[in-house]
Amino acid sequence: MADALKSLPSPRLQESDLQVCSLSSEQERAAHAAFVAALMRERAPLGSAAEGELLRRRVIRVLCQFRDQGTITLPPSKKTWERLHILARMCASAADWTSQTGPIVGASNAVLEVKLDSTNVRRDLRDMARCGLIVPFCPKGNGHRFYVPARKGKAAIGAGWSLAPLVLMIDHLEAVAATEAELREMRVALPAEIKSYLNTMRSLLAPFVDAHMWAQALAQKVEKLADRRRDTPRSSLPEMRKILEDTLALHDQLQHAVIVHSRAVPPEGELSTTPDENVHRKYNRNQTLRCKVGLAEGRNREATQDLEASSKTQAEQNKSGALQADDAFGIKRSGFTWDETASLFPFTEGFIALPSSPTIASAQALARAVGVADATVISAAQALGLEAAMLCVLLTGQHACDGEILRSPDIYMRALIERAGRGDLNLGNSLFGRRSKISEPARRRIG
Repeated sequence: MADALKSLPSPRLQESDLQVCSLSSEQERAAHAAFVAALMRERAPLGSAAEGELLRRRVIRVLCQFRDQGTITLPPSKKTWERLHILARMCASAADWTSQTGPIVGASNAVLEVKLDSTNVRRDLRDMARCGLIVPFCPKGNGHRFYVPARKGKAAIGAGWSLAPLVLMIDHLEAVAATEAELREMRVALPAEIKSYLNTMRSLLAPFVDAHMWAQALAQKVEKLADRRRDTPRSSLPEMRKILEDTLALHDQLQHAVIVHSRAVPPEGELSTTPDENVHRKYNRNQTLRCKVGLAEGRNREATQDLEASSKTQAEQNKSGALQADDAFGIKRSGFTWDETASLFPFTEGFIALPSSPTIASAQALARAVGVADATVISAAQALGLEAAMLCVLLTGQHACDGEILRSPDIYMRALIERAGRGDLNLGNSLFGRRSKISEPARRRIG
């Protein structure tokens, strides 16, 4: 047997072959754990604390981004990344990160329940293992975990789970983080920031646009920019940046125009700014006007400063709100549009007529057709929002049509709502998966 094993070809193991993926079967997870163990054996038994600390910081930096923003190009949900980030911070021994063992999680379920704020630690660890983010490390037969750090020249020992995949995949994870940041800027942050400045400019022009030609000309420029933003594909990052640049330039021009015209003196012959000394100031309309419109230099400067400050404050508040726009399920970052519905969910073609954008009536009609109760759809719309609820119905219908639902569509739909409540729903990645599944047969035909 030994001779037969030696005669088998030995594959060249490379860290670049290791990536985050969905490991649905026990065999796949076992093969992944063996691959990780083989790569880790090539490292030194004892690691360097200085190098380990640098590696640990790289991993935690990436996990912080995934925890806060989630991922749409990788399967794990935001909640999974959040729990993995906690585990990485628990592994504080820097030398372990560059040793053969890798960082070891030896804490008991009772400790992890508190640290992860979870009532089902086994399920949480299982979810991480299914994505290949952690692997078993010297598991004991009774399932107990422990950890003894390296000391006096002896390597760390323990039993439980290892974060070695994070160590091996750090370059892959950093590349994914850069891609995710670019997708977020292109499809969420830039469009929202442009929209906020457009709204600010419309608000500034509103008092002037009905009576002044200059305001009407600027309003037309604002609407042209709005049309450019609406017509530009969100996959074009340079064009989006150019639109933002033009929007900022127009905002400065408009702000200056509003300030200049707010200082304008009333037309000659309408009112005189010289007070009539023969009339008591209480009844002197000119003097009253002077005080109200602030023609004195000090009042005028204060009014100008107030206008500039209020404009900047409003723009910055809008920008802050835009940059923090909630994309909890990754729908915007995936670049999904409702025009894709027929291609991503083929079961709807010729099955039911859907509007160009989701409505509660269309969601309920589709849900009835695929076997989901109206009450479930309403509950989903209230908990997730109408767009996310409609996508859940579409995913449920497609899985039911493909024969992938074991029980009933309504139970499957309710499970999606429950996952969303736990923070474990990643619709953006589901949409990416649908695109790859639809395009795979086409690639095969071309090949």
